[in-house]
Parts: sequence; structure tokens; C-alpha cells
Amino acid sequence: PMDDRLHSSIPNTLPPEVSDEIGRRVREYMLNWLDKPVPMFAGKTPRQHAKSPQGKDEVRAMILTMPEPEIPGLVGFKSPKEEMLRQIGFGG
Repeated sequence: PMDDRLHSSIPNTLPPEVSDEIGRRVREYMLNWLDKPVPMFAGKTPRQHAKSPQGKDEVRAMILTMPEPEIPGLVGFKSPKEEMLRQIGFGG
């Protein structure tokens, strides 16, 4: 079947420079989310919404439930969720 051939052409790993660049861009995208308006927060950015205690908890919950990026071949990517939480006031 065609599906079998498609999956076999995906490399198990990417060249290090490609993996690093993709990881950098994904990390940047996730961190930038804090400054993008979110309809659920009445058009406020997560950073703005997190200025109230309730908003802070709501943003925290969203960050913690964000799915981890699934990129075939990406090696060593560390999600910036901890940094995102620090930026809205959780942790050290």
C-alpha cells in the first residue's frame, strides 16, 4: 500500500544543523505564543491574562496541557514550557 512507502521515506534522524534549527524555531514559536491574542482570554495575550490570579492559573493550565511537538527526526528538543511558566510568574 502507498502508506507503507510514505512512512519508510521519513528519516529516523535529521542532520544536527537541521534538527537544531527546527528546534530553535519551534521553541521561538512556543515562547511567542505568550504575546499573541487568544480568543479564550477575551482577546488578551496569555502574558496579559496572567496578570490576575485566576488568569495566571488559566494560562498555566494551558501551557501544561500543550501537546509536545512531534517532529520526525528531531533529536534533543527540550520544550520551553518551564521557561514559559517562569515568564508568567511560576517557579524560579
